[in-house]
Formats: sequence, structure tokens, C-alpha cells
Amino acid sequence: MIQNAVSSVRIALLGHNDMFREMLARTIGEQDDMTIAMEAATIEESVKALSESDADLIVMDTEYSDGSCDELIRQIKSHTPKALVAVLTANNDTEIFLSAISLGIDAYILKDKPIAQLLQSLRAIRDGFCVYDCSTFKLSITEMAKFRNRQESDSSVDLSALSFREREVTRLLVAGFSNKEIASKLGISQSTTKTHISKVFKRLGVSSRREILSKFHHIAREILPDPNNSHIFVNPPSV
Repeated sequence: MIQNAVSSVRIALLGHNDMFREMLARTIGEQDDMTIAMEAATIEESVKALSESDADLIVMDTEYSDGSCDELIRQIKSHTPKALVAVLTANNDTEIFLSAISLGIDAYILKDKPIAQLLQSLRAIRDGFCVYDCSTFKLSITEMAKFRNRQESDSSVDLSALSFREREVTRLLVAGFSNKEIASKLGISQSTTKTHISKVFKRLGVSSRREILSKFHHIAREILPDPNNSHIFVNPPSV
């Protein structure tokens, strides 16, 4: 009996933790339907290696010595737009999750999951599904709802209180850019950027980027995945 061959997905592993990355590379290398296309520890190494790689799926951590997770995602989307992107991290911070989702990642998975479940998640991503950690997803929705309710009970946001520069900063904050990236785009120092952000927070009555998103809930709704989408797993699939 002739069986159809399962196509092998080529995976790029990006992250600062050499020990974890090497362990995961060995495990993936033992699978019949997966191969390692390349590995890198920094953003600079990742961008260079990806430009010379034919990876189908990029598995990346959230921490790098030479930049932010958001910065690397933007680089990936710019240079390898067809590649699938999965964030594999120990960090279930909802602010990082929402920002990564807004940039178009295909999965957000926590490292504490059993290795068999992680491999199933990678196969699901390969097959066209999105996979989001259940606890992080629920926490994000809960916090967004809490902040939105607070907004609806308060007076409407008065953007007229913001200067032109503060509006520019707010727009970039909502888009998910880091302080360093905002400074670069606006041609100002990071210290000045922090000052603008502090003023924006004070004028809008918020204390975090997450609350900025909740103030502009029409944008927040766009970046949160639809839980009714049948191609989304709100948790890695069970083995």
C-alpha cells in the first residue's frame, strides 16, 4: 500500500537561550515531518540568516540582547512575509501578547507545555491554524474588557488635550512600536520619547500601553483574534 508522503516543514529557531534552543532543535530534528532550517540568538543574526534561508515556520522567543520582540517580528514580516511566525516564550504578559498579535503572528505558545503538545501545535500552525495560549488569551480579553468598562464609565477621551507630537506618539504606541522605535521614527531621543509618553498617559488618564489600547477600543477589537474563527486554537491542541 502506497502512503502519501508528509511534507516536511522547515523551521527557524530564534532566541537568546542557547540551551533551550539546542534542546528544541534536537527534538524537532527527530521528527519525520520537520527539519531545522537555521538557528540564531540575536536579532541581527536572525535577520541575516533568514535572508538566506527558506524556512516555512519561524519559532521565536520574546527576549533578545540587541532589540525587542516587536522589532524582530516587523523585520520578519518585511523580509519574509510568507513565513509563518510562532512566538514560543515563558512570558504570558498580555501587553506583549497583544502587541505580537497586532503585528500578525500565527501563534503564541508558552514553554511550560509538554514537548508532545508543542510539536502538535507546530503541526497545526503548518496546516493553517492559529494557536494561542489559553491562559494568556483569556487574561488579555478580561483586561481589555475591564479597561473598556472603565472607559465607558468615564468621560470620552479628549484628544484635543494632546499636542501634535503627543498624538504622533500615541498613534505609534497603539501600533505597538517600542520606545526605541518611536524615537527613531520621530527623530527624537529616547529620553524625549519617554517624556512624551508620560504626558500622554497623564492626559489620557492611563498608566500602561494596554490601557492606551483600551481607550481606542475600535483598534483593540481589530487586533484581538476572533474566538469564533474555526481556524484558531485558543490553546495548543491536545495530543
